[in-house]
Amino acid sequence: MALYLLPSLLLLMAKASAQPNFISHLCLYKTGNFTPKSTFKANLDHVLSSVTTNGILDNSFYRFSYGQNSDIANAVGLCRPDIKLDTCQSCLNDSVRLLTKRCPNQKEAIGWYENCSLHYSSSSLSNKMHISPMFRTRSTKNATNTDQFIRKLRILLNSLKSKASLGDHGSLHKYAAGNMSSSELETTYALVQCLPDLTPQQCDDCLSSIFKKLPSCCSQSAGIFTPSCLVIYKPTRFFDSVTDDGPTSSSTVHESRAAGMYVSCCLSSQSNVNSGPNSGFCREKEWEEQSSYCDHNGFVSSFLLDFDNLHLRVSAIQED
Repeated sequence: MALYLLPSLLLLMAKASAQPNFISHLCLYKTGNFTPKSTFKANLDHVLSSVTTNGILDNSFYRFSYGQNSDIANAVGLCRPDIKLDTCQSCLNDSVRLLTKRCPNQKEAIGWYENCSLHYSSSSLSNKMHISPMFRTRSTKNATNTDQFIRKLRILLNSLKSKASLGDHGSLHKYAAGNMSSSELETTYALVQCLPDLTPQQCDDCLSSIFKKLPSCCSQSAGIFTPSCLVIYKPTRFFDSVTDDGPTSSSTVHESRAAGMYVSCCLSSQSNVNSGPNSGFCREKEWEEQSSYCDHNGFVSSFLLDFDNLHLRVSAIQED
């Protein structure tokens, strides 16, 4: 019996290892809720079903709206340009499935996978730069030779920001990746990305804003994710080379990242505070102290939120 089960088990293991890591998602309650048979729900289903079926993904970017007035549904999907189109489509499909499961009746939600992101809302998402909400993760392991590490990392990130803002791989992508190394430092790899329809100035401003939220010292790995831009750096290569024609190979080398549950909080002006990483409520004034959690793999994750949105539900967990 065990011999008969082995091929199926190996197939399941291979499928699991091929799936990109889920990073986090947010259900934004302030935008409002919808009912199952509402016009907005039908419009949202139409938008999300079109994410990977209407041929707009040729450049790893999707923006689509459907409906009118208060029932309009808007969606933005973005993939890294170093992955193949079929991988992008699969990642966005996973995002649709996950977000509609985790945020079953919210009009706005956003989720980040390792290879892609998806944001939908009843509010307009066009031609705007959004840096909130912001998700941040970092390693608890510090780099060696910290002074030189900080200086060279700053040089690398600023260089990548300039390339991405101007469209390093043509006007269709605002993305750049590279590395830094020296005889005194281990190699560090980094990438930055903006929504491709941001202006060069908007992309530059977005990346400049999130660079200020990176750990002041001196994590080996860190990442910041917002609706409009992101930055990631790690001590191992986690991206492929990109030409104007797309990625040069179909596989991406990934560093093993955190698994397990991150902090989950619900913000409310009348919240109580409970200890523990897996559940809890955080008062506004105590959010910064309560929002970080170190998991078993040495990654610390936290949310940096706009407190005008006090009813934002934060739920950052591994996919079932």
